[in-house]
Amino acid sequence: LNARVVQSALEVSIKAGDKSQALLYRSAVEAINVELEPSLGPNAIQNAMGQDNSPEGTADRIVSLTTAFFGAYAAQNPDKDPETLVKDFVGVIRGGFEKGFNEASQILQGLGVLNGNVAEGINKTYELVQKGYDDFLSNAMSAIQQQREANATPAAE
Repeated sequence: LNARVVQSALEVSIKAGDKSQALLYRSAVEAINVELEPSLGPNAIQNAMGQDNSPEGTADRIVSLTTAFFGAYAAQNPDKDPETLVKDFVGVIRGGFEKGFNEASQILQGLGVLNGNVAEGINKTYELVQKGYDDFLSNAMSAIQQQREANATPAAE
């Protein structure tokens, strides 16, 4: 690993002339990618940089990643009725999101950057995540109701 980093650094150094920041950047990115590859796959940094970091993209990732745990939550709570199960699950993930959002807001505030476009962006993300959770809850409740109606309807003979 060290030999590859040194070799890459030398190649970048030769190509970049005396642009030391380019050398540092390239060496750091390559070394970090090597370390992240076992868990995040090849070129993890470049892949992360290519993701949609708009409020919509960020909200979509948050909602889809958190709601994906519903099956595991349901398996851990087999005695709850379906409506309570869904409502409790959304309460748990919503609470976790709000805690994380508040912590991130405080950090941004402390850095003095929570204003203008940054504030608008995170507030829009917050609204979109809340809407995503509301939609998830509504769709799940509708599915539960449809299942009950299907089970209550006598089979045609």
